[in-house]
Amino acid sequence: RRLEDALTWCLEMEPWRISVEVEKGVAHLSGRVPSPEYAREAEDLIRWHPEISNVVNRLTIEERASARAEGLTA
Repeated sequence: RRLEDALTWCLEMEPWRISVEVEKGVAHLSGRVPSPEYAREAEDLIRWHPEISNVVNRLTIEERASARAEGLTA
């Protein structure tokens, strides 16, 4: 839970966006983020924790509303 709190604070995101589950030192990230940069930042922040040996990043990137609209009109 503390890792999730740290992510939401550092990335200035809503707390429901990212979930972190840790098993034997491996952190599994899941949820939705607005860009690939957010996904990389989240992974990097978790990786720095001294008790984390590896990170499995399953974060998905949200499609921007404008990109969806472009797809509908093109």
